[in-house]
Parts: sequence; structure tokens; C-alpha cells
Amino acid sequence: MFGFLKRKKAADPPAPAPAAADPLLDAARRGDPEAQCSLGEKYYYGRGIEKDQAQAVMWYQKAAEQGHALAQLHLGWCCQHGLGTQQDHAQAAAWYQKAADQGEPSAINDLAWLYQMGYGVPQNYAEALRLFLSAAEKGVVPAMYSVGVFYRKGYGTPKDPKEAVRWFRKAAEQGDRQARYHLGVCYEKGVGVEQDRKEAVRWYRKAAEQGSPGAQFSLGYCYDKGLGVEQDRAEAGLWYRKAAEQGHISAAANLAYLHYYGFGVEENDAEAFRLWKIAAEAGNINAQENLAFCYEDGVGTEKNLAEAEKWYAIAAEGRRERARKDPTRTKEQKDMEEMLAGLRRVLRLSGD
Repeated sequence: MFGFLKRKKAADPPAPAPAAADPLLDAARRGDPEAQCSLGEKYYYGRGIEKDQAQAVMWYQKAAEQGHALAQLHLGWCCQHGLGTQQDHAQAAAWYQKAADQGEPSAINDLAWLYQMGYGVPQNYAEALRLFLSAAEKGVVPAMYSVGVFYRKGYGTPKDPKEAVRWFRKAAEQGDRQARYHLGVCYEKGVGVEQDRKEAVRWYRKAAEQGSPGAQFSLGYCYDKGLGVEQDRAEAGLWYRKAAEQGHISAAANLAYLHYYGFGVEENDAEAFRLWKIAAEAGNINAQENLAFCYEDGVGTEKNLAEAEKWYAIAAEGRRERARKDPTRTKEQKDMEEMLAGLRRVLRLSGD
């Protein structure tokens, strides 16, 4: 017969398994710059490891100091944007320059952008264009778009619309949405290419479907006015709304107009007022005048003559300021704008 049972002595917990060796970490610790750069990327993106941009910067720097061009590019990017380290445009430029000297295409492009903006280096459009051209010729698509902008605007070079179109087309054909939008603008206005509104619509649509708010507005405008496409204000409203939801002010103002008249969308004074208010507060002069009208007549809101007068005054000052800044505007245009800016006030004061 067995006696009373005794509690068993708790078994010792199993010893932890030894950590699996990490060949990448081992190689990085031994000073391999390729491994250091790869480890930095793992920390930067959180690939198979907890994301830690400060650790990424540490490993990028170790590799960069050994002359690793990709690490120099990554380190420059972190310095430029303050990721894992203090923002320092001068340091970013220095690292981009080191990588660019080794022919790293993206570093050349990023250095060009710093010269364009004057961040960390003296602003120099000619140098920016030289670098953008170098990167573009190495296949960097955003650089192709930038070259197009420089030739279109005459930054660091005489204006050359045809050359601008050539570079916009190169980037557009490789899917750059901004280039597609600007190529559409060139076709719409006949800049550097024969005017072709159908072709403009084709490029606007490509860019709009990629989410470009400028292209969404322009495509909406083409549908609104029947330019290069059959007029369809319902379709115009759809594209205006997509652009407005991304903060495009003119799109919000135009969508308000459609809602006010019920063109292609629900007639809705409250929505028109809401959209005009957004656009007016962002500085759109037409929207400011329309907002004043809404306050004056109680469209989509309660009547408020003080607010109406305020917005008419703001719009009138905006038109005067625009006229002062644009010497190409004729006296007749300026006088007409002054008349329109005050017309509603005159009508209200006269009791119309």
C-alpha cells in the first residue's frame, strides 16, 4: 500500500534555445557595407524587424562612411526629411553629392531638387537643370518631368515649349501622373504642340485616374464646358468632387456652381454655400463674391448683410491686387472687374 502522495518537485524550465544566428547582422557588425546598408533598410521599413529609423540611420551612416552609394542616398534622404535624425538639408546635400559623384541616379535627382529649392545649398536653377538632365538621361522618371517643367517655365534656361513637351511625353509614357497632367495642359492650350483638346482629355483622364487633383479638375472642366469631349455635367461634377476632396479650390468653387443651378448634380443651395465658403476662405475671388451673394440673399444660409459686405470687400480687394500684379491686364479688364466687384453692393443698397 502506498503512503500519502507528495508533491513532485517542479521541473526546471527548459533552457531557452540559443538565438538563431543572423548572418546579416553578423556581416554588418564585421563592417560589410552592403550588409550594413541592407540592415539599415530592414530597420527603416520594418521588414522582419521592429521599425526603428534611428537604427536605420546608424547603419546607413556606417555604410555611407565606407563609400556605399546607396547608403549615402538613403542617409541623405533621412537628413533631408528628419527621419531618425535631425533634419539637416546641408547634410542631405553633402550625402547626395557623394552618391551622385558615384553616378547614383536618384541621388542626382534629389540633389537637383535641393538646388531648385535652395535647401542646404544656394538656389541655382542652372545647376538644378544640369542635374535633372543627368538623372533623366539615366532613366529617373521624376527627373524627366522636372526637366519638362524647367523648359516650360524657363528655369535656368530660355523657355522652350517644344522641349518641355518632349520631356513631359517621356515621363508621361512611363506613367508619371504629373507629366501626364502637364502634357494635357500643353495640348489644351497649344503650348509646344498643336492644340488638340481631345488629346488633352486623353492625358487628363490618365492622370485623373491616378489621383492627380489638377487633372481631375481639368477633366471636370472639359466635361463641364464640352471641350474635347461631349458636354456632360454629371461627369463634370464627379471629377470636380474628386479634386475638391483633395483640396483643389477651383474644383470646389465650380462644383458649388453646379449645385446652385442643379447642372448635372442635385440642386442644393446648402452644399453650394458650403463649397463656396471653403473656396472663399482659401482665397478664390469668384467664390468670395458668390459667398457674399449667398449671405446677401440667404442662399443656403441665413441672411447676414454684414458678412455679405465683408466678403464683397475682400473680393474687391483681391481683384485690385491681382490687377496690380498683372501688368498685361488692360484698363478695360481692370475697370470691368471693379464694376463687377461692386455691382452686387450697388444693387443691394438700391433695394434691388
